Amino acid sequence: MKGKTKAFLIIFVAGLLCAIAGFQDTMLLIKGKTVDLTAPIEDFSDDALAEGTIDFVYGPFAVLEQTQKHYGITTSKTETNFYIVSNLEEGEAFVVLSTANKDMISKLNDAADEWYNYFTDESVAEEDKPVVSIDFKGKLASQPSEDDYDQYYQEAIDDLKNVGIEEYEHATAMRIVGNEVKPAMMGLCFGGAALALLGLVLLIVSLVKGKKKDAQPDFY
Repeated sequence: MKGKTKAFLIIFVAGLLCAIAGFQDTMLLIKGKTVDLTAPIEDFSDDALAEGTIDFVYGPFAVLEQTQKHYGITTSKTETNFYIVSNLEEGEAFVVLSTANKDMISKLNDAADEWYNYFTDESVAEEDKPVVSIDFKGKLASQPSEDDYDQYYQEAIDDLKNVGIEEYEHATAMRIVGNEVKPAMMGLCFGGAALALLGLVLLIVSLVKGKKKDAQPDFY
């Protein structure tokens, strides 16, 4: 493969990958559907943007560790924590929220500790409920497919039955991914698509020119 043709192929593939990477978030931004924690349980069953204020936190009930390696050497490690959250004051659904953001994890852990102490410390009066207010923005996404996750999630649901939160109150179909979907993702998607189209056109032109050149007779 000639140098120019190879370069055009790389441009096409790079643009295509960028378009694919930003496609889902771009569709969410275009649709504009946003689910708030005050929404009914059935609203947490399809792809959508998500936002709201959390006043109840349980967890983390699971932690997903992802390791990036380069030539067998660990270059980075990311931990994603999974919580069950809700807005007790205005909502009715208990939803899984996952995040790898350290600041958000710190807030959620502190809130979860307050609620744990409230439920387990007999010296705390019933009316002295924790005052928690954590704002978030993110999107709804499918639950992880690992068997271990299903087990941990079910154990968390069963544990919350002890404080009066029933299984039917959980929105189990989807989870909230606690990362704001920014408009820049549209630029990534459309820019990638434009780059892929440009690369494809240049690639086709290069191949056609190459075939025409090969078809020409040689004169000595």
